[in-house]
Amino acid sequence: ILLSTIPLPQLIGLCDSPAILRSEVRKLRWTKLSSVAISVVGERPDLGHYRYYSSPEIPFNKVTFMTEFDPYSAPSYGYGLLCEVKDIDPDMKEIIEWLHRVGVIKEKDIIVGQRSWMVDPAYVIFTKETHEIIETCKDWLKKKDIDILGRYGAWEYSSMAKNIKDGLAYDF
Repeated sequence: ILLSTIPLPQLIGLCDSPAILRSEVRKLRWTKLSSVAISVVGERPDLGHYRYYSSPEIPFNKVTFMTEFDPYSAPSYGYGLLCEVKDIDPDMKEIIEWLHRVGVIKEKDIIVGQRSWMVDPAYVIFTKETHEIIETCKDWLKKKDIDILGRYGAWEYSSMAKNIKDGLAYDF
């Protein structure tokens, strides 16, 4: 058995799948976004694991504080941020300005690194057809001894906790 976490539409495209299945999977919808990683020298903010922002003028939706998950992911005198950005071509200067404005980055902090990349797919968009398409794909893949798992493989919105639970429950 092959266990795949490749995004479902991509997996179907890689397989020798029937034309009707490739046509159906093209109906699946998703969003794209950019991830922006920023490395900072300064005191680590005490703001939890994530912060969400819904204001349309703020260029990011979510900020993840990486050292909350792993304190050793940055030197003790710094921290890393991961921003979910609405724009596919992010304006780094604007993002950093807003991180200062919302109080994530302090004036005395020094940015020592920044990088962005596109996340595609980012979030599944559910339509009336989504469930049926996924089940059709699962049935066809099962006949080929391929199981799908995870957020993108199973084409679902899932938490890390669910992904870990699914992985531990999988009978290898």
